Formats: sequence, structure tokens, C-alpha cells
Amino acid sequence: AIELGRTPSLAEFIDITGTQRYKHLIFKVFGSWLKALEMLKLQPHIKSENGGMRKYSNEELLEYMACYAEGHRAIPTATDCKRKLLPSFEVYTTRFGSFEKARQLAGVYDILEEEEKAKFKKREYLKVNY
Repeated sequence: AIELGRTPSLAEFIDITGTQRYKHLIFKVFGSWLKALEMLKLQPHIKSENGGMRKYSNEELLEYMACYAEGHRAIPTATDCKRKLLPSFEVYTTRFGSFEKARQLAGVYDILEEEEKAKFKKREYLKVNY
């Protein structure tokens, strides 16, 4: 919860822990994910009134991206969105025109050291050219 800046969803919890083992333990002890959150006095991941995932402001999206970069010491990627470590890739591209533009606006390159930037650019270059 601290790393994400909010209570994780069950899917995010499984991704973060890297195993479903704890999921089964939570259900055995508490009966459900929501009951476990309630016992810990945590608010569940908020959904919108229409039942879909909550809507993020542009500021929240950029803040999540910046916090991710700082916490993981890595440049956020589409894979991080797929792993539910960040809001969806589509939300970023729709709001900011591209994922790269969102990275720039979030200041992730300023957060990371030159060495990490060079390593990321080399990896992206290799993906495109090989």
C-alpha cells in the first residue's frame, strides 16, 4: 500500500508478492480480500459508480508514474502497466498522446541517474533494431 500510494487490488497484491500462496492464506484466515482489508483498516481500491475502475486525474497519473520511477529506480514501461503496477497503458496514451510524453511530463528521466537512462535507451534501441 505504501509503495503504490493506495491499497492494492488483489491482482496487484499477487503481482507484488509474486505468488498466489498468500492469496489462499488470506482467504483461509479472513474469508475474503475485502474482509482482510477491513481488519487492517485499509480502504479497498476504489471503483467508479458504473462499476469500472476509478478515473484518475492527469496529476494522479503523472504522480503514480513518478513514484514508480523513484521507488523502483527504473523507467516505467507498458509491461509495468500490464503487471498492474501502474494504471493502464491506454489511459496514459489517451490522456497524454503517448506513453513517452507521459514519462516526460512525470519527470521520470530527471528522477533517474544518467547510467540508468543510458541502460534503458540501449535496451529500447536493441528492441527496435534487432
